[in-house]
Amino acid sequence: MKRWKKFLAVVSAAVVCAAGVPMTGLQTGLAEMSLTASAAEYIYGDFTYDFLDDGTIEITGYNDKNETEVEIPASIDGVAVTSIGYGAFRDCTSLNSVAIPYGVTSIVSEAFRDCTSLNSVTIPDGVTSIGDRAFYGTPWLSNRQSEDPLVIVNGILIDGSTCRGEITIPDSVTSIGDSAFYDCDSLTSITIPDSVTSIGDSAFSNCDSLTSITILDSVTSIGDDAFYDCTSLTDVYYSGTQEQWNEISIGFDNYSLLSATIHFVETPVTTKPVTTSTTESTTTTSTELITTATEFATTTIESATVSSTEPATTATESTTTIPIAATTTISTSTTTSESTTTILTGFTICGDITLDGTVTMADVILLNKAAVRLVDLTDASRANADCDLSGEVDGNDAMVLLRFQMQLIDTLPYTGT
Repeated sequence: MKRWKKFLAVVSAAVVCAAGVPMTGLQTGLAEMSLTASAAEYIYGDFTYDFLDDGTIEITGYNDKNETEVEIPASIDGVAVTSIGYGAFRDCTSLNSVAIPYGVTSIVSEAFRDCTSLNSVTIPDGVTSIGDRAFYGTPWLSNRQSEDPLVIVNGILIDGSTCRGEITIPDSVTSIGDSAFYDCDSLTSITIPDSVTSIGDSAFSNCDSLTSITILDSVTSIGDDAFYDCTSLTDVYYSGTQEQWNEISIGFDNYSLLSATIHFVETPVTTKPVTTSTTESTTTTSTELITTATEFATTTIESATVSSTEPATTATESTTTIPIAATTTISTSTTTSESTTTILTGFTICGDITLDGTVTMADVILLNKAAVRLVDLTDASRANADCDLSGEVDGNDAMVLLRFQMQLIDTLPYTGT
């Protein structure tokens, strides 16, 4: 109704002028009064606001540039406030604290940009969208960056522009916000966990040192310019198939992403039969083990050493084995007519960081976190984490394990280049 009043006042004036009918002083005054009254209905104290398509209110501006503390109303005339609009508080340089009410779900781009005194912001759990540079140029953002270069609010990674080197995004993140890593020229690689479903517009734009990305198949959308001008990007490691990749909604101007080499997961194949023979006395036999990975295609390990202290039968059907065994001690061997299950105790599996008996993308992610000191590994996990036999657990081990998962190398540990 309020918008219609404004619209009708403007149209009425235009019709009168277009018809060539001179407006009397009374007519002019009525038109001005109508416009003024309509405009006044969009002012609430020092706030200006507008109505969204769903009938709720968006705060569009704040007129008192000298105010230091602001509490945004939860409703105006009984209508819920759900959004803080574009640049609504921009350049409110005296503003020190702001309280956003429960019920607000969206903070639009640059809403509090260059509020150079803003130290305290209360953001309710219901906020599910935060636009790019919403808090750019505020002490609040700087303080959060000093605590952790990955600034996360309600599962939204809103800023990572101060990150350096290899970064693994934590599982608490569900979306990477617009311009989150914009112009972060010290970022070299990024691992995105399976909790993330969307990558925002310009999220990694102008990250010209970024060389590799690991994206899991949980991602369903990549925004416009998300990887614009990432001139060093050469490899994208995707945990799904090419068909799944093709289903992702990828926005405009992502040439750097699409021109990189994209490493897809191949469809796993079943294992070949394995025949293991021993005598009743302790015997060492060289054999070939075929790995069945739970998420990635199979890989062959040559000349694994198998020791047994008890007789074993010969398996002629399919077998399930523990993959990537650097040193494997078999204490008991059991066979059936249909399949063979090998039960292992006291073994070391290079690359099995999670200690679940398999080597999957979960191990890559955990090793990445350990390499950048986000998590501490147990002694058993550390023993499996030295994928390059350097004696240290670092980013190179994580890269070796990732290359193994993408089938760029055939065996672990790997000491080549």
